[in-house]
Parts: sequence; structure tokens; C-alpha cells
Amino acid sequence: MQDVQGNIIDQVRLVQEYWPLVTLGRQALSENDPYKRAMLLADAVEWMASKSRTQLDDEAVRLITELFRTPQGEQFIRWAIHKAEAIQ
Repeated sequence: MQDVQGNIIDQVRLVQEYWPLVTLGRQALSENDPYKRAMLLADAVEWMASKSRTQLDDEAVRLITELFRTPQGEQFIRWAIHKAEAIQ
């Protein structure tokens, strides 16, 4: 019984640890604006990068996310989404 309880506790901890990612994913799925959805996904990627043991991915993702949050970044993302949708 102790092993089962330990396993359940470990699973609950894992869900608690990754709940921010689940929340961001749910928000992205319910967002209608493609740019806002992309920014929620960028937040999710930034959160995931923070879980690694290296600083390189944290810095790279943070810089790219900051760039995408500028007016020019938004324009680029909307352009890229428009082009990708035109391919389909």
C-alpha cells in the first residue's frame, strides 16, 4: 500500500509541477486570435525552457519571445500565419 501511495503522491506532484503548461495549452486552444495564440504558445515554450538545466535555451527563447512581442514581431507572426493558412 505504501508503494501505491508513493506513486500517487509522485503523480500528483508531477501534475502540480506541470499545471502551468496545461493552463497555457488550454488558453491557447480557446484563443481565437492567431497572434495571441502564438504568444500563449511562446509562453509555454519559455516555461518549458526554464525547466532545463541550461541557460542557453532560456536566453534564446526569452529573446525570441521579446522580439515577437514588438509591433514588428506581431506583424511578422501574423504574416507567417497568413502565408501558412494560404498553403492549406
